[in-house]
Amino acid sequence: SVQIKVHTPTAKKPPGLLSDWDKFVLDCLRVNDRVLGYDDFIQLAWRKVDIMKWKISKKDTENKVQRSLNKLTNRHKEIVKQKNEDKTIIYGLKKWANSKGVVRSKYLS
Repeated sequence: SVQIKVHTPTAKKPPGLLSDWDKFVLDCLRVNDRVLGYDDFIQLAWRKVDIMKWKISKKDTENKVQRSLNKLTNRHKEIVKQKNEDKTIIYGLKKWANSKGVVRSKYLS
């Protein structure tokens, strides 16, 4: 007789722990209490690297920030991203968004 192997779907993998860079991104949003663009995060990250005297290149810093933005948006669902009126991407905390995922106007300035 022929045997058929049935694929049983596995449970979705939990999003995992937040890294220091993930926490940095979330803290930037909370402290500024408004949406931030990628360039804002990069400027803040470079400043933090200088203050902390970390031995990390600007390119590696940018990669860490980008990875955290992607992870927090897609896997953890902690932040939302949307296009600004000038077509740039902005990020905000999920709790700032309405039910359609659009950030409320009080956080846009």
